[in-house]
Amino acid sequence: MLIVEADARVRQALADLVGSTDGFAVLAACESADEAENTCRVSHADAALVSLRASPTDANIAVITRLAAQVPVLAVAPFGSLAGRAIAAGAAAFYDQDGDADALVALLHEVIDGAGVG
Repeated sequence: MLIVEADARVRQALADLVGSTDGFAVLAACESADEAENTCRVSHADAALVSLRASPTDANIAVITRLAAQVPVLAVAPFGSLAGRAIAAGAAAFYDQDGDADALVALLHEVIDGAGVG
């Protein structure tokens, strides 16, 4: 699993959550899309969790498109209004950060299993 999140504290919290869940291993917790893409080129990830929390800009939405060409992407943001843009950009699913950790883990399983839901 690749995790892409600009904020170091949030990135670490996501990595801790995913890494402590049976069936998941964190391949890399990346600060930037470039770092995540470079990791994808040299290693195999089952999926990418891309956080749009810090700045939901067009550039960050483009990250989803670039990574989705390589791995299934779960987009995460506190703004449910971004769901449509994230799915249109290629995300297999969208997770509203207002949900709980169990819901996030369940959705990660769906994304990896190829049953992403919009």
